[in-house]
This record gives sequence, C-alpha cells and structure tokens, in this order.
Amino acid sequence: MAGSASDRFLAMLVKISNELKEEDLKSLKSLCGESICNRKLEGIKLGTDLFTCLKEQNEISCENVDRLIYLLVTIERNDLAEEVKCYQRNYQTHSMKPDLQPNMQDNRQFDGTTIAQHDTQQESQLVDALDIVCEYLGSGNWKRLMRRLGVSDVTIDRVVVANPQNLYEQQMQCFREWRQQKGGDATVQVLRETLRECSMNLIHDILVEKINLK
Repeated sequence: MAGSASDRFLAMLVKISNELKEEDLKSLKSLCGESICNRKLEGIKLGTDLFTCLKEQNEISCENVDRLIYLLVTIERNDLAEEVKCYQRNYQTHSMKPDLQPNMQDNRQFDGTTIAQHDTQQESQLVDALDIVCEYLGSGNWKRLMRRLGVSDVTIDRVVVANPQNLYEQQMQCFREWRQQKGGDATVQVLRETLRECSMNLIHDILVEKINLK
C-alpha cells in the first residue's frame, strides 16, 4: 500500500532524522536561527523535533520540501538531500493520479456480537500500531519511551542483552512486557499520548496516518 501523501512525507522526515549526525543537527539548528526562536532551538534534541518546528512555521510541507533540500545541501549532506529530492519526484508523480481507493468506513451499531469483534479489532490495531512504531522509532530515545510506558530499566537492559544486534526485536519485546504488565490498559490511545509526551510527534502522526486514527 502506497499510503497517503502525508504518510509518505512523515516517513521521509523520520528517515532523514535517523540518518543525521549530531554535528549535522547542530548545523541545521544554526541555519534555522532566524525562523525558530532560541528557546525552541535549545529544546531540539532530534531531527524530528526540528522538522516539526519547520512544519509549524510552514517552511516545509508534503508538497514543498525545497527548504529542507536547501538546508541539507548547505550542511553538505547531499546524500540526504538526494533522498528528499527522490521523495519530491515521487510526490509529484502520485499527485497526478486520482485516489482510487474507496472509503470503507464500517458504521454498524454495536450489539452483543459486535462488541467481541470490536475487542478483536482493538487488539489487532494495537499490534499494528506497535509494529509501525518499531519501524520508525530508530535508535534515539526509544528507551525513554519505554520508561514512560512503565517498562523498568532492568527489563530494558535484559531485553537488549538478549537481542544485541536486533533493535526492532529489542523494542518489540519491551512493548510485549508493557502489554503484559498493563493488560487492558495497554492501548493505542495510551501509546499515542506517550509518544506525544516524549516529543515523538512525527512518529505519532505517522501512526495516525497508517492506521487511520483520529
């Protein structure tokens, strides 16, 4: 599934952010000093934070990434600039095609049977949500997210030692621990709120786009 324009845009930003080095981010923050106030710049620790600010300032959007390309070229990350250009070309191609997918909203009322179906759908949605988050979480502050969800440092360390070369599995096993601990309180809504609390706004937005949340 190709996904929406916004979905592809947010996924591209997360990918670029994960490939930025610490000195790259410092250089980008310096270049953005005129449009983003110092107080906000001081709080930016990840590329996704910076891109969120640029989105809020309407300096970048899914249809306009020229500013991002300029910034990456300026800090001599032409490899990342090329990735953004590739996204730009694909966006222009997709924008010329009509959306042929129908809206398949299910508006059935709940009864005794569909309540059980609803619970199954929620469980399936949570599984999908965790897989999406693991896909985009990267190696940055994922342990902070787990701690905010209530996973202990002891559990995190144990999982990391058990899966030393597999970041995805480290994260997924921590999510499994969270679900076992919280039971029915481990929900997509809690996950979304915790992503926001950890300033992982782009990953939150990707999640919303990919599983059609509101």
